[in-house]
Amino acid sequence: MEENQIILELQHISKFFPGVKALDDVNFQLKKGTVHVLCGENGAGKSTLMKIIDGVYKTDKGDIFINGEKVSIIDPMHAKANGIAMIFQELSYVPDLTLEENLCLGSWPKKGARIDWRNIRRRTIDLMEQEGLHYAPDTKLRSLSVSDIQMIEILKAVSYDAKIIIMDEPTSAITDKEVQRLFQKIIITEDAKNLKVDQVVEYMVGRKIENQYPKETVPIGDEILQVEGLTQPGVFEDINFCVKAGEIVGFAGLMGAGRTEIMRALFGLDTYSSGSIKIHGEKVHIKNVRQSIKNGLAMLTEERRRTGIVPILSVKYNTTLASLNKVIYKGFLHTKAEDRIVKEACESMNVKTPGLDATIANLSGGNQQKVVLAKWLICDPEILIADEPTRGIDVGAKREIYELMSKFASKGKGILMISSELPELIGICDRIYVVSEGRITGMLTRPEFSQESIMQLAVSNVQKEKEL
Repeated sequence: MEENQIILELQHISKFFPGVKALDDVNFQLKKGTVHVLCGENGAGKSTLMKIIDGVYKTDKGDIFINGEKVSIIDPMHAKANGIAMIFQELSYVPDLTLEENLCLGSWPKKGARIDWRNIRRRTIDLMEQEGLHYAPDTKLRSLSVSDIQMIEILKAVSYDAKIIIMDEPTSAITDKEVQRLFQKIIITEDAKNLKVDQVVEYMVGRKIENQYPKETVPIGDEILQVEGLTQPGVFEDINFCVKAGEIVGFAGLMGAGRTEIMRALFGLDTYSSGSIKIHGEKVHIKNVRQSIKNGLAMLTEERRRTGIVPILSVKYNTTLASLNKVIYKGFLHTKAEDRIVKEACESMNVKTPGLDATIANLSGGNQQKVVLAKWLICDPEILIADEPTRGIDVGAKREIYELMSKFASKGKGILMISSELPELIGICDRIYVVSEGRITGMLTRPEFSQESIMQLAVSNVQKEKEL
């Protein structure tokens, strides 16, 4: 096969969902030995196109050619047989199965009529060693972090020895079904060396983003949250921080530093052994999520699909999920009140949806995230915990999330924000705490912000351990 030979070609692909034209006459070519980037706003149709190639969706119009031969891909197994593997944006794993079981899902090696577990174990160990990953084959995926699971998902796709590998947001671990907005055909195809970042952003969103991080200056008030000595041995230790009214407080650190674990304990998802939490100066005891909500806390979790939304249910149901007492009382569901509350919340969040009864899984990732945000803001919390709130959404949707967060803070509320994107933290936070090896190693104010200063604090405990 020639190096410049086209191994995959899509001709005049169109796809329709109820009330939505997701793809309209799309043409696409992929050559052997190349990396082709498909970019666009949330809802543009990127994931829909990729899922058509992988056989998850069937095209309504158009043709697919592999190595010049027309094929009809009926399902993902058929795609795999044609040398196609896909890493989904929404993690496709079974949490209570082991690593080796997840790696072999859909392609079980057999010895006669039985599954060849010895071969599976050997294959798993070889793959781990090959990629420099140090996981035991019998580790259940539930015990791994989101980033660990994402690495396993990438490894699983690569291990099939596929000729065409589709990576839908391979560096994120959140869902994004792109069916909400019209795919405006291909805007531009250009060599990467001829493009600048600002140009790509403008092509993606159809407009210039003048201020990517809209930081609003608001009065900073009294402390509304105080955390002192929060400890869970082996996870985090002696955590002290505060949040003032009107503040956006960031938490930075390397993957596995303990940022998410601290926030999960604060929100009542995990336990802590010692320490105190005060809200408006009064000590509170938070042992579960119900208590945290009652005390004015809300949390956008890191894994939106697993812990933020109920994918098979409607936008309406997902929006009122945390405040059912506002629509169910005196033994009845008050549908008029429900419709009014959801409509007002979704309009204030600028949620783009065919209707409030639409299944939330069919919205883009950015719009799903805005529904989750609307769900919590209906509860009127004092403190919003946002764990990676913009992961996996496009720059236009990110800016909308930043604006919504700034608007929330301007009302005298407080925000705790975890992010792995340092420019994001620097752009919108008032103060940043840095976590390393389960401890807070420093706190920076806006005049002190820089990626270098944050990273020095992020690796300080790691360096100390190496020296010891």
